[in-house]
Amino acid sequence: MEKRVILAFILSTLVLVAYSYLAGHFSPPKGKDGGQPEIGRSVSPAPQTTNSTTQKEPVAETPSVVSDSLQVTERNVTIETSLWNAVISNKGGVITSFIIKKMPNGILQTNAKGGELQLIDPRSSTIGYPFRLELPDDSALSAILNNSNYDIGNPSADIRLEGTQQQELTLTLKTADEVVVTKWFRFYNNRFDFDFSAKVIKGGKELPLQVTLGPGFGDPTSEITGTYTSTPPQAVVATNSKIKRFYGKDLPAKQEGNIDWAGVSDHYFCLVTIPPSPVQRVDLNVHKVKEKNSKGEEIYRELISASLPIPSGVPNKVYAGPKDRELLNATAGLIGRKGIDLEEMIDYGMFSFMVRPLIPIISAVLDFFYRVTHNYGWSILILTVIINMFFFPLKWKSSVAMKKAAKLQPKMKELQEKMKGLKKDDPQFQKLQMQQLQLMKEGNPLSGCLPLLIQLPVFWTIFVLLTISLDVRHAPFVGWIKDLSGPDPLLILPIVMCISMILQSLLTPTPTDPSQKMQKYMMTYIMPVAFTYFFFLTAPSGLVLYWLVSNLVGVGQQIIINRFTPS
Repeated sequence: MEKRVILAFILSTLVLVAYSYLAGHFSPPKGKDGGQPEIGRSVSPAPQTTNSTTQKEPVAETPSVVSDSLQVTERNVTIETSLWNAVISNKGGVITSFIIKKMPNGILQTNAKGGELQLIDPRSSTIGYPFRLELPDDSALSAILNNSNYDIGNPSADIRLEGTQQQELTLTLKTADEVVVTKWFRFYNNRFDFDFSAKVIKGGKELPLQVTLGPGFGDPTSEITGTYTSTPPQAVVATNSKIKRFYGKDLPAKQEGNIDWAGVSDHYFCLVTIPPSPVQRVDLNVHKVKEKNSKGEEIYRELISASLPIPSGVPNKVYAGPKDRELLNATAGLIGRKGIDLEEMIDYGMFSFMVRPLIPIISAVLDFFYRVTHNYGWSILILTVIINMFFFPLKWKSSVAMKKAAKLQPKMKELQEKMKGLKKDDPQFQKLQMQQLQLMKEGNPLSGCLPLLIQLPVFWTIFVLLTISLDVRHAPFVGWIKDLSGPDPLLILPIVMCISMILQSLLTPTPTDPSQKMQKYMMTYIMPVAFTYFFFLTAPSGLVLYWLVSNLVGVGQQIIINRFTPS
């Protein structure tokens, strides 16, 4: 029975890991006069044709109309801050480049191939860039707005922000039909949020409009898929205080309700817009693009976009950057609306209710050791040792209970044999049953497993943290381990971890019943090998390092327990 309970506990953990692995898988400022701020500077192209192979946002061909944009030269403006650089094109008034340089803690960021981290997919040039406008009632005019050259009042070419500086940028367009369009941005240094507004006036009336986020936002050079290292591209919508996540198979789709915010993301980065008040719908689309990966294999990449209505001429808060808990919460605090929880952009998994409260604590401890060691691998190692020492009293109690249960098992089996053939109303049967209950009370195997269950929330929190943390992303450890967020290229850590699991199992108290010999063999040898093969060969090195060190510390602890507790 003892082994069955332990097996149930291990299988439960396996189910949790398997679920996460197979399932795919944290008042707006106004201008000086309270309305539209002053003119700023410049922008880059957003053609509306596409090579996508499946569903796309409907794009009308540009009508042959005369526009003031014919008198405006196409040009770009570079926005440079301490954390990121962006390029805005006056053709369509869209963002054509967004490159993250570093995190606020100074850690440099690169793409999956070691180059600059460009978060806007280059295929946007044929699909359409972020912050293009859509007029639900006039697709022809939408095409004009997104293919015309806007006027930028300030002739300066670039914007460079330092310290606490901020800069406004206004782009205007006036067509031959007297349609007046204004797009406005306000950028801040040392922040990943900015403000955006737009206004379209036709015949003296303001037209309802939508802004489009995407297609896609994240590292386009990443070819790894699977929950361990890459969440599939997704759209996230906060509707009626509930978070809904949409993947390619769910799109196109229209989500309705009181929508607080919406955005698109990949595993580590996101682009989110938060209107000043809830909107009633958001349109989601997927663009499937055929391409060849680094191995020359043809694959389909999904680029997801989200279009949501925004109030005319009123600033909306935008977050474009890493899915970092502290940065997302800081941005939510700037909005001035209750119930805005941008940390929900981070997918903590099916057990977020127990993971999310522990994430800040464990993350703070990990960051503390990083400031000491300047290496996240050593920080994970130290954190693992401390956690195992913290739970050592529980492990001691668990081992003592398991030893007692194993020692009493022969007596339990002897009683079961004596009870065979006796009727339930036989006084001898009832006497033996009372003795059996007494033995179960003295050596209850559950008392040995419950302390292990108490550790599950901590283990699961570390599992989630090490698979989503931007600090661990591309962080080296030692020698051949160049990226703690990726698998061990030489498989050394998983193999050593498997050996440590076998050693730990050999030291753990086991039943002496010969009939359970095969069960013991499976638990000792088959389970660690299967566990390693299915879940840890492709797991992030940081997670494997945590499990390996935890096993090695556990082996040492078990040796101490076996020596100082009665057999």
